[in-house]
This record gives sequence, structure tokens and C-alpha cells, in this order.
Amino acid sequence: MQDAFLGFSDKTREQKFRNRVKRYVGIWCCVTDHTPGHIYYDMYWDEKPGWKPKAPQTPADDHPPL
Repeated sequence: MQDAFLGFSDKTREQKFRNRVKRYVGIWCCVTDHTPGHIYYDMYWDEKPGWKPKAPQTPADDHPPL
């Protein structure tokens, strides 16, 4: 399916779509011996060079990707 969707011609519509999809996250479970013990999936991970899944380090960091 690579290159099946070529994007939006309307940039406003694309931004609206990206903002909506960004909230469609799940939690990868589980990281042993760590609290909290999960990692949020980042829908746009492939657009971030060097991105690595990393468990939240504190309860304050425990939220979906921004």
C-alpha cells in the first residue's frame, strides 16, 4: 500500500485530518520494572528522525504524544 495515498491538496483539510488522527493512539504494553509501565504509540513516529519508543519517566509525562 506504499504511496497509495498521496496526501491532500487542501492544506487546511490536511491539518484537520492530522490533528484528528494524532489522537488515535494506543498504548504499547508493557515495560517491565517501570512505573508507569507502558509506552504511547505515536502515529507520526516515522516523520521524526531518531525517534525511539520510550516509557514515560514520571506520572506527569504519562500522556499521549503532543
